[in-house]
Amino acid sequence: MDFKNISSLINECKRNHLLPELHQNYREYIENKLQKLFDIAHLSHDDWIIKIQKIPSNELIINFKFLVLYEKFCSNTSGSAAENIPFFLEIQRRGYSDPILLDWTFKNKSDNSYTPFGEVKYGGIRSYEEYVEFKKAYRKRLNIHANTAEEDKRNKELRIIEKQKNHELKIKRNKIQKDKLDALVEKYKASNKKNLLKDIIDSKLPFPLFMLPKNEVDLLQMELDKLNKEMLTKLLDKIPKRAPNHFKKLRKRIINLKNVSH
Repeated sequence: MDFKNISSLINECKRNHLLPELHQNYREYIENKLQKLFDIAHLSHDDWIIKIQKIPSNELIINFKFLVLYEKFCSNTSGSAAENIPFFLEIQRRGYSDPILLDWTFKNKSDNSYTPFGEVKYGGIRSYEEYVEFKKAYRKRLNIHANTAEEDKRNKELRIIEKQKNHELKIKRNKIQKDKLDALVEKYKASNKKNLLKDIIDSKLPFPLFMLPKNEVDLLQMELDKLNKEMLTKLLDKIPKRAPNHFKKLRKRIINLKNVSH
């Protein structure tokens, strides 16, 4: 298990009401819960059927959502072996894969194309509305009988159009998301209540760390001398090793200060 983004996982689980309130150690709770779910997901088919049928539907849905968020924030594995897939297939078998759950899944899932259906063809979908449109287009294609070369050509054109549409949707979504994040960065920069070092250490930046402008990162280096070794260590943990050059310089500066601090 990779718990690099455990704070993000905890926050998203809280926001979606998947964790008990006022628990003393959320990380321990998550580790224990994941181990139980993994044990179930990796059972043989016959043992899985026996075990899964004993889980109430509301708990099954909570477990599924939990695994979707885990895959998004902390999982190193993906593909058709994702643990959330068998839970969703059981939800689907029981008839509880309603539009609300599907829309939540598409909007909160990772980039794993197999989540949640176990089929890669739904990978580009990010909302229930897109899913419905895709299903309509898919059924339409299935009803086309390509008995002639002309019909084969039409099918190829439909696939190209669908691919272009998915590409355009992805570009549109990415732009919308970037605009939102850019707005958050500008609002944060203009705030007179911000404490950049503390916000980074406490994981309270309202946007991904890599979006921090270079000039802000450079200014941080002037503040590092104020931190003790413990705080330097915490700050270093927040900065990924694979990062733009200005973050690499910041990491190097922090490491140097740690080595000389007592």
